[in-house]
Amino acid sequence: QSAIVAYLLTGIVVGPSGLHLITNRDAIETMAEIGVALLLFTIGMEFSLNKIAAMRRLVLGAGGRQVVLTIAAVLGLAFLASHPWRQGIYWGFLVAASSTAIVLKLLLEREELETIHGRAIVGVLLFQDLCVVPMMAILPALTAPSGEIVLTVIYALAKVIGAGALILFAARYFFPLLWSRIVEVRTHEIFIIAAIFFSLGTAWASASLGLSLALGAFIAGLALSESSYAHQIHAEILPFRDSFNSLFFMSIGMLLDLKFVDRHWAVVLGIAALIFVLKALTGLSAMLSMGFAARKSLLVGLSLAQVGEFSFVLLHQGERLNLVPAGEYQIFLAAAIITVMLVILAAVNTTFIGWATAADGRFSSALERALGATAGQVTAGLSMAALLPALPGAIIGIPLGIT
Repeated sequence: QSAIVAYLLTGIVVGPSGLHLITNRDAIETMAEIGVALLLFTIGMEFSLNKIAAMRRLVLGAGGRQVVLTIAAVLGLAFLASHPWRQGIYWGFLVAASSTAIVLKLLLEREELETIHGRAIVGVLLFQDLCVVPMMAILPALTAPSGEIVLTVIYALAKVIGAGALILFAARYFFPLLWSRIVEVRTHEIFIIAAIFFSLGTAWASASLGLSLALGAFIAGLALSESSYAHQIHAEILPFRDSFNSLFFMSIGMLLDLKFVDRHWAVVLGIAALIFVLKALTGLSAMLSMGFAARKSLLVGLSLAQVGEFSFVLLHQGERLNLVPAGEYQIFLAAAIITVMLVILAAVNTTFIGWATAADGRFSSALERALGATAGQVTAGLSMAALLPALPGAIIGIPLGIT
């Protein structure tokens, strides 16, 4: 996991804010789009529709509550800071997603993927990733005139559903024939090239339909996970996942403007702390409302407290739609990088892990007394009502109108 921190720092050093080895912003953004597309293709391969169906209670229950609570909390904070509701929803979308790549790798390294909290985390991550589909569709509607919002959302959702159905249809009925011919060639290199071509080709097709490269690549990976060649494709692509990770996170580091961050470091740290605390609390609350023990709920909340890959995709899309000014773009980018580093550093800190995993019933009892109910009785609304007042008032009042 510390390698991801190294990728981010390397990107910062070699980018326009560092040694100026790479200064073309358009080239950096293109590299970031390709990197996240390939990365999300491999993440889509990790999941499957069958897995989603088998974990539907965690996916829909815990994942749905975490996403709704996060968006609602951010929207409430936006109102407190006198920001328009459209911007509040947009920031809620950005904050709601967590890093599937980082958290899955962390769970695999610690051999916790099949534990209770590990399965809960995967369920929430699955729902977050699936939510990006309607989120991407809704973004253009946030810039539409008030009287056209509903029609814009319906049109965008119909376009996404149509594109997704087309990709799934091709993956189920057309690509198995293509893959069978590729396998018959018995050439290792051609098989790998075909897999990468499929991911980037599908990403390009989705972009041509008005969607994002990353979203198309994720749907392509999800579709291929159901094919008879899924295991072979996954085995061939898996070794490249770290390369895709490095490409994506280095490009994110390159986009950071260190001079701007230096001028607004207090706001950046405040927003990063707010995101970390808010996401930990919403993850904790979602799991408590599902009847999970406080200790497991805390582990889930802390694991989901960073910003994810899809957040950077949404951020870039929001910049294109003029939903986010340049100053706020840099503030969120810097704060997001800090949350990623915080979670990674906390994960590799054995003292922290030992404290979290060895926590006994005293934490559960204290939390239950604070909420006035047992963990199994806490609802999403009650838990958030009890936990949100703990957010630092000074952070809530931070203005975002920075250019």
